Amino acid sequence: MKTIVFGDIHGRMEWYDIVQAENPDKVIFLGDYVSTHEDISSDQQCANLEDIMNFKEQEPDRVVMLFGNHDLQHLGYYWAECSGLDRGVYRWMSSKDVVNRFLKCTQAIYIQDNILFSHAGVSKVWWENQFMGKPTVENLLKLNE
Repeated sequence: MKTIVFGDIHGRMEWYDIVQAENPDKVIFLGDYVSTHEDISSDQQCANLEDIMNFKEQEPDRVVMLFGNHDLQHLGYYWAECSGLDRGVYRWMSSKDVVNRFLKCTQAIYIQDNILFSHAGVSKVWWENQFMGKPTVENLLKLNE
């Protein structure tokens, strides 16, 4: 199975050309779709995220979208605050329809072939809460069942 993994898109649109050229079986986005450090406008970032969500909705078994801390910050989860807020992105992402759609499209982790994908690792607190103090690989793999 051919898999392509994209980390920290931050508004960049090159992912589309890569997917078209490579035609992978699985496309995994690791989050941080917005909050660029480059000269990418708010409108471009939002349009790019819209394209990625469309891709996910059109091919739900092929596309995996994880959420990142920058995305959660722009959804209004201030505990995820990590950098300056882009007001244009924040306004668009705070729309109830966009919030619901984004949360429906994304997940925290994904496991494929015994490989755990996440945006920023797995914390000890999350692991212990998830498995009630029994952190084993076997328990982790059960999350994908």
